[in-house]
Parts: sequence; structure tokens; C-alpha cells
Amino acid sequence: MRVETRIALPILLYALPLIGAGVVLGITDLVVPRDQVWAEAALTNVSTGIVTFGADVMAAFYYTSAAGAFSFVAGAASLTWCLIWIVRFGYPTLNPQERVLFWFGLAFAIGFPLIVLTVQYWHWYWSSSSLCNRTGIDDCVTGILFNLTIKRVYHARFAFSMDTNVLACLVFVTYLISTLTVTLVVPRRGEDQSSLRLDDRARALNTILFLTTAVLIAAMLTVKLRFDIGLATLGPPLIDKVANPPSIAYQTVAAAIMTFWATFLSVCLALIYLPGAYFLLVRASSEPTDPGKRPFIPIEMNVIQVLKIAAIFSPPIINKMVEIISAAPKGV
Repeated sequence: MRVETRIALPILLYALPLIGAGVVLGITDLVVPRDQVWAEAALTNVSTGIVTFGADVMAAFYYTSAAGAFSFVAGAASLTWCLIWIVRFGYPTLNPQERVLFWFGLAFAIGFPLIVLTVQYWHWYWSSSSLCNRTGIDDCVTGILFNLTIKRVYHARFAFSMDTNVLACLVFVTYLISTLTVTLVVPRRGEDQSSLRLDDRARALNTILFLTTAVLIAAMLTVKLRFDIGLATLGPPLIDKVANPPSIAYQTVAAAIMTFWATFLSVCLALIYLPGAYFLLVRASSEPTDPGKRPFIPIEMNVIQVLKIAAIFSPPIINKMVEIISAAPKGV
């Protein structure tokens, strides 16, 4: 028996991205050996490196700060657009029961990331200098990488401690607000659609995808450049045509971590866009078609569709491109 109500679909659209992201992170936590003993054993070569604070390290700090600033600008733009769309088009279509759920979803989207950030700050401020902070975004392996490199020559209170947690809080809020907006973009059973056509809803869904992609890619590049700071302290992988094992080991592990996060972000984008696009298509197929009007086809192959596919797969593609460019020889 098919059960369909006005609130079931929004709840499903809101829960799917959260459940999917949680499953990916949970599988990684079960598979990857990220305890301190194994992390230190894997990074033995890095610990033997000679670290220096040179011009390339200073430049890497500037690049990272620029990427971080762009992340906050992209996040602010995405949040502004989503909230304006909600106020103008989404919220007025809700009935009293749906408005209660909307406010709960909005409170969760803003409050939960802030609660997580508060717990992370409390753990960072009051705990001992443990390398394996299970509440932070930086896992044990990442923390050891930085402790063996940049933290040996540069000690900062915020950088390499709470910086990624603050960035992750912004990204998480943006991700949840985008998900909440999608629940309003997709028409619900019995909703009056006279004020917003399916074409308008499809364009709104596309905009959410592109804005969220910009936020996630900017955050990914920030994290990538942050890894480059530690890498720069070890020098290039080849010194006078001789291999530099500490640099190679660092780069190998950092590249694997970035590949995971890039893939994870691609999954998040798919979980935001694909369910909404599917239900828009279902709604379009159930409506009578006006013979004099071109039918609504949200998945037809055109330039916009290619851009949407590229947006979903852009994190791993851009990550690999940046990795190749970073490996190219550079001048002093």
C-alpha cells in the first residue's frame, strides 16, 4: 500500500543527505585504521624529515587564507540566496503543520553545527594535547601529519587547531540550509502550484546545486592548501634528483585523505540534487501536458544538464587537477 502525505516527502528529502553522509563517514571510520599507534607507524618516514620555515611555507599560508576567505564568501552567498527563496516562495506555501516542521528543520540546520563546534572548542580548550581528537574534523592521521611538520617550526593558537572546525561548521550549515530549501522546492502532495511552475522549481534546484558546489569546492581547496603548508616544510619530493622520502610519504597520505574528502563531497552533492530532481520528474510525468506547450523534462541532455553532471563530479576532478598542478616543477 502506497502511503503519501504532505510531510512525508519533505522529511525524506531532508533526511537522505544526512543519512547518506553519515553512512559514508561511518564506513570510513570502520575500515581505515586511524588510531594513534597505526598512524604513527604509517608516518615514520615523515618523522625523519628536516622541517624548515621558508618562503614557500609563507606563500602556502597566504594561499590557504585566500581560499578560506572565498569559502566564507561562497557560504554567505549560498545562505543568502536560499533564505531569500524560502521567504519569497517556499514558506508561504506551507500549512501550519508543515511550518512547525520547517522551523524545526531550520533550528536543526543552524543549531546542530553550532553545538558540534562548541563541543569541539570545549575539547580543544580543556583537553590535553592529544593527537587523536575524535570530536574534530582533523582525524588522528591529519593531526600527526601537522605535528611532524609545520607545528615543529610554527606554533599557532588557532591555525591547525580550530580552523577546520570553524570551516566545517560553515559548510555544514550551508549544506543543511540547502537541503531544507530543496524540501520546499519539490512540490508536496496537494500543494497549490499556481505561484511556482515546475520550470521555476527546476531552476531553483539547479541554483542550489551550483551554489552548494561552489561552497564545497572552496572548502575542499582550503583543506588541500592547508595540507600544502605542512608539505612545504619538508621540501620538494626530489632534491638534486634524489628522492626525499619524508616529503613523498607526507604527499602520499595527504593525497589519499583529500581523495576521500573529494569523493565524500561528490556524494553529498548527489544526495542534495538527485532525489529532488527525481521527484520533480515524477510530478511532471503525472501532470497533463498542454499540446501547445513544450513538456517539462528536468533531465534532458543540454548544456545545463552537462553542467549539473560536472558539478556533482567536480570535487574529485578538481582535486586531481590541483594535485597534478601542485606536482609540477616550480621556480624558487
